[in-house]
Amino acid sequence: MGTTFPFWNLQNRSEASSIPGVMIKSNTHHRQGAAVTNFDTQLPQTHAQLAYDRGQRLMKDCPFCYDNIKDRVVAEQNSVVAIQDNYPVADGHLLIVPKRHIEDYFSLNETEKRDTDVLIMKLKDRITEKDHSVTGFNIGTNIGESAGQTIFHAHIHLIPRRNGDTSHPRGGVRGVIPEKMSY
Repeated sequence: MGTTFPFWNLQNRSEASSIPGVMIKSNTHHRQGAAVTNFDTQLPQTHAQLAYDRGQRLMKDCPFCYDNIKDRVVAEQNSVVAIQDNYPVADGHLLIVPKRHIEDYFSLNETEKRDTDVLIMKLKDRITEKDHSVTGFNIGTNIGESAGQTIFHAHIHLIPRRNGDTSHPRGGVRGVIPEKMSY
């Protein structure tokens, strides 16, 4: 038996109906002359059974789902974990990843946002205590393909920075559009 979630947890009705094991129940009422439709969605209980992202791949194929990264976890704060980035741009580059499969930062719930903030602060303290060459940080996330997101499981980059690690650091994250970095 699946768990019932309100329909609004999904992007659209076609997304819900294309997830294996999902049943959509629709009840239409008439209120003051307007038709109002309530949707309930039956979702399987295990994350491994849920589909993810636009490609409809199973979560077991998601490289950032908890079951696939639990052996790489370097720190944890309740609903989120930290792992080392496989393609670091600096020594100590970490990713903060929610345990729950969600597409991007804007999908984090309040608990996940709070846990993310707490974990980032703990990691910042740990990094600066162990590596005195760290003089700054970049924190960022890519949301959507046009912004460079390649894995559609939310993750936040924590990138330690050091004096001289780039010849022109001014503009920092503005460098995602190179001609806008210097100002």
